Amino acid sequence: MTPESSDAYQAEAGHLAATLRRLERKIESVTETVETHDSNYRGVKAYMADNRGEIDPAEMYQNELLLRDIDAEGAHAMRLRERLESMRESPYFARLDFTSDVTRTREAHYIGRNALQDAEGTAVVDWRSPLGGVYYEAELGWTSYEAPAGRIGGQIERKRQIKIEDGLLRFAVDTADAVRDEILLEEIGRTTDAHMRSIIATIQREQNAIIRNESDRTLVIQGVAGSGKTSIALHRIAYLLYRRRGRLKAENMAIVSPNGLFAEYVSDVLPELGEEQVASLDLASVARAQLLRHRLRFTDPVDPVEPGDDAARERASGKSTSSFHRWLERAVDEAVPLCFEPLDLRIKGCRVETEELRGLYERMASLPVRTRLREMAEFICRRDRQDRAFATTYPRPGEVAKALTAMLTVKSVRALYRELFRREDAPTTFRVPTAGTLEWADVYPFLFVAARFDGLDVDERIQHLMIDEMQDYSPTQYAVLRQLFRCDMTVLGDVGQALGNTENYTLDDLAGLFDDARVMELNRSYRSTTEIMGFASKIRGHQIATIDRHGDEPQVLGFDTSESEAGWIAEEIGRFRAAERGRLSVITKSRSQAQLLRRRLSEKLDGILLATADSCGVLGHDITVIPVTLAKGLEFDEVIVARASAQEYSSAADRSLLYIACTRALHRLTVTHAGLPSPHLPR
Repeated sequence: MTPESSDAYQAEAGHLAATLRRLERKIESVTETVETHDSNYRGVKAYMADNRGEIDPAEMYQNELLLRDIDAEGAHAMRLRERLESMRESPYFARLDFTSDVTRTREAHYIGRNALQDAEGTAVVDWRSPLGGVYYEAELGWTSYEAPAGRIGGQIERKRQIKIEDGLLRFAVDTADAVRDEILLEEIGRTTDAHMRSIIATIQREQNAIIRNESDRTLVIQGVAGSGKTSIALHRIAYLLYRRRGRLKAENMAIVSPNGLFAEYVSDVLPELGEEQVASLDLASVARAQLLRHRLRFTDPVDPVEPGDDAARERASGKSTSSFHRWLERAVDEAVPLCFEPLDLRIKGCRVETEELRGLYERMASLPVRTRLREMAEFICRRDRQDRAFATTYPRPGEVAKALTAMLTVKSVRALYRELFRREDAPTTFRVPTAGTLEWADVYPFLFVAARFDGLDVDERIQHLMIDEMQDYSPTQYAVLRQLFRCDMTVLGDVGQALGNTENYTLDDLAGLFDDARVMELNRSYRSTTEIMGFASKIRGHQIATIDRHGDEPQVLGFDTSESEAGWIAEEIGRFRAAERGRLSVITKSRSQAQLLRRRLSEKLDGILLATADSCGVLGHDITVIPVTLAKGLEFDEVIVARASAQEYSSAADRSLLYIACTRALHRLTVTHAGLPSPHLPR
């Protein structure tokens, strides 16, 4: 680290002070703009109120338009001020000295979370700018980059990493790379926060390539545990919003998250990067909106690790496979042509023969059944008016559509779905628990069939969809999502972290579910120490590359009884709290185990919180008990994987669950068990 007495440090400290002064002047200027807009808005409102009876409608309309414009400009100024105020703590994190081949002048460019521009010029460039890309991607020496004015070549003379906290310079270090290892280690070695942080100061070259990818419509990101894939995908959203400003807004993007707890954990990243939060969806909310027209509800998903109805779990497992989806596609392809049995049509002098109707129906095979009938009705009515130009009566499209609907052999999606499972080759059982209710396992297969019969309500507003934890969605769920959201996608996850509610995908399997998908891999883990990832790698079955950050070796502790195991965990929590080491999570295999262990710990300690899928604020607490299905994607300073016995973690699917649990730990990991340990634990 650069000592405070060095010339470089003193020069950077002086530059920081000058930048902060420019920042404050800019904030004052924007504040004046905000106050002016506020005053103008109040003035127009007062004028309209005072003269309401005398203003004609045209003037009233013009004033309403003026209010709308003032409000929009004021909101923009408010957002700008918020971004500028967020720069006070750390206006930039890097410096890039570049000599253009054109100007032959060496210029120092400071790179930060947001840009700072004033009458003097550009004080800070946005990390998403072309120069920001040069900083992350290029080495010292000649390079070129694409700018709005065209390709610019030149020499990179210096790359300097700068750390600023609370407006004070901590260090300034020259480097040939984007991020020096010791700085990366310092950032990763910090204690965790309740929410995911942005990583713009430590983005690695392979991560930057994903963030700035604009050429592929569908990007599939395979990343090992701790590789930063979710953070990178969120930074990619921020980058696309920057690059396509004016064409793409936050309201045009959405994230499909595994649960509400995870959605809360990542909710601060985009606002921290100066962008508005995007909509967070899950499979249940998407399905609920589509099933409204069918007046259907559905049961809760079957938890693959929770004790319960084995028959329901088997049905759910069967409907999550590729073989089931292939059967469903084939069955629907064969059933849809048989849904319509045409007869001669005779309405108000209009006549269409059976075979012509059959031909029209078949030519529109790309459309849902009911859409076909409407299109057929429109076509028949248009042609009839041309053919019988002097007739006195003509059928209306609605009348023809009603007559065609009467020719359907299957009257609803529900009926068609039931019929499919009466086929001799049907691979699994269809169950209706109660009237108007689907089992969760049937929801997306039902919607797949509905897309072919009634059609789906396509969301045209969403232009980019991010799908996280890709390995936990079935082929049929993906098929429906592709029809609902016909847009660019960023799909990410880790085939090694499956929860067991789908078959074991390979990366090629997942990529094959999308047309022209590009696969990009992140194979280095940055989260955990080398010792923790070495331990987890033995569980997974192959080595995972890490950064050179070291800590305590993970411990595996055996106990005679679950009571003595819980007693030790309570003691460890006490030691952890006394040392104020950040956040600790006790991870169990199932929700029921988490509830039981939390009750036992609460008998000995105060403030032990249980994490649920929709719990708010729990991640900010120092001690959390959480099932592994909810822990995925999260990270904690210390993790205790509890009840890791041979009884609990024995199957092949349990290996993945144990791997997920262990890789949540940043600095310290302990695995406990009563009785024999899981056979998946390293010996």
